[in-house]
Order: sequence, then structure tokens, then C-alpha cells
Amino acid sequence: MFHHQNNRNSNYVQAHNAYLKKGSAGASTFSKVARQHGEIMKDLSKTAAQRQFWERQNELSMAARQCGRGGPHAGKLIGAQQGVLLGTAPSGRSGPGKSSSESEEAAVDLHGLHANEVADVLEMFFPGLIQERFLGLVYILVGNERHRGDGKPGGASGQSLRITVMSWLRENNYVWNESNGVLCVDPVK
Repeated sequence: MFHHQNNRNSNYVQAHNAYLKKGSAGASTFSKVARQHGEIMKDLSKTAAQRQFWERQNELSMAARQCGRGGPHAGKLIGAQQGVLLGTAPSGRSGPGKSSSESEEAAVDLHGLHANEVADVLEMFFPGLIQERFLGLVYILVGNERHRGDGKPGGASGQSLRITVMSWLRENNYVWNESNGVLCVDPVK
């Protein structure tokens, strides 16, 4: 990744210098190479984000299976295989008169992704839940955004992951609340 970043930056500098000396003729070649390295960087970043996303879902799945309360389906991928079935909520949390399917809980772990990467996941996850007739609650893990050293929210885009997810939920008319980096969502509109 750093190799491509260095080459991209170097070619942009060379493009700038060529433009100053000869005009646009020499600059376009350097600029084209710089853009190619930029595209490679985007692809590598996307691949890394996908790998991180699946590692987190796998960890969540293993934890759901190991906790012992979720029944035989705990840890199963759900919602177009974007999230994890946690199992059935303890009786004190499920509420009176709720069916067993309404007492199920699922989660999707998004923290660590950039704000611009989450819409694709959510746009597959929620329709997948509907198609699978999931009626329980969903927990979206977005984290507390403490991993940034500069104290500002968000990743490279500057947009907070939590704010992006809340905006997406609001725009898509989902009922939700938030506490400590976890959004609890009713997927049934």
C-alpha cells in the first residue's frame, strides 16, 4: 500500500513539475500513472475493509455460539449473511406476549469500517432480514470512536461512523436507539 502511495505522490509531483516546465503534454503521463496508483490503493483498502468486516463477524459468531444462551442457531449468519444471529433474548428482556421469533436478537459489527463503507452492508443486511422473516431486535456495533488519536470523529472521510449509521436508519424509517457505541434497531418497519 505504501509503495503505491509513494508512487502516486511522486508522480503527482512530477506531473506538477512537468506542467510548470513544458505545459500539459508531459504532465498528463505522470498524472495518469498517479491516478492508476490511486485506484490500486482504493482496491487494496476495500479488500482490507472487507477482510476486517468478515473477521469481526466471525468473532461475533463464535462468541454467540460459546455464550450458551442462544440455542442451536446462535452464531448463524443472517441478513444476507451480513450479520450474526445471537439467539433468543433472556425472558426478562423479551417482553410479555412476544413470540419466540420476536425474541430473537441479531448483530452486525461495523466498527472499524469507514463511514462510506457501511451503506453497502446495511442495504444488504436489512432486506435480508425481512426476506428471512426475522422479527427480533438488531444490534449494530459502531464503537465509541476512541481509536482516533486527534479526538475528531470519523475516518478518512471525516464522517462519524455512528452518525452515518444513524442517518441511514433515519432515512430508511427504522426505529432505533443508541447507547455506548451500540445501536438497537427494530428491523420491522
